[in-house]
Amino acid sequence: MDGSGLKVIQGGKTPTLTIHIDGPYLPYDKFKAILEDFSVILKELDKEISGKDTPSVEWAITSVSGGSIHLTIEGNPVDEETDPDMPLEVITTFEKGIESLRLGDLYPEGFSSRALKSTKNFATAISPDKLAEISFSSNDWRFDVSPSMSASVDELVNDFYKYHGSIEGRLVSISVVKNINFCIRTTAQKKLIKCSFKREMLEEAKQYIDKRVYVYGLIRQIYHGDKLSVQVETIRPLPMDEEVRSTQDLLRDLRRG
Repeated sequence: MDGSGLKVIQGGKTPTLTIHIDGPYLPYDKFKAILEDFSVILKELDKEISGKDTPSVEWAITSVSGGSIHLTIEGNPVDEETDPDMPLEVITTFEKGIESLRLGDLYPEGFSSRALKSTKNFATAISPDKLAEISFSSNDWRFDVSPSMSASVDELVNDFYKYHGSIEGRLVSISVVKNINFCIRTTAQKKLIKCSFKREMLEEAKQYIDKRVYVYGLIRQIYHGDKLSVQVETIRPLPMDEEVRSTQDLLRDLRRG
């Protein structure tokens, strides 16, 4: 195990992810910091996708080449209970997320604020006289880090907040594959909001499939934008849309006396 938290082994299997580092001068401390940030991003993506605080994927170094440094890692589930596709999902989320930072206006799905800050460190580490290039590749995909990504992260890293609140909507699906969560389609956003909850709430949640529900918990929301997710503390059923009486109906009844 090296200082970055990446385990060194022999051999290699897909899926893999490679980091490329090049430049006229590379101080060891800067190289070590880059690997640590790389490790932080992978761990944070793991946590966001699995919904667990403990790692579900172990990352192993399978290849290192000199000159320009090319370091390849592979992902392996930590145990038999972990979805075997989890390593590939983390890599795919990494690819899509870091690509979205090229545009600068999209919050990368699965990236926590800590992962975003580590991504920014890649951008700020680049300098023509020392570390001229950092890039990533996997199969046919390749991405070159640019200094402009730093500004993109700055715009996003403080662009969401967490607070306790509630949402209402239709519970459309429940998943227990990687983590116990359900999705709610709200009337206001007309999109799905992922809701994580404790295992002891599973049986109750099953009763509300395709029904309107009220959910209270810790909401993660973009400033002046959409709600992203909810850590559920309370859930209860609501009347279906067709069961909710309109204001006009109530006024009509009052007039009838």
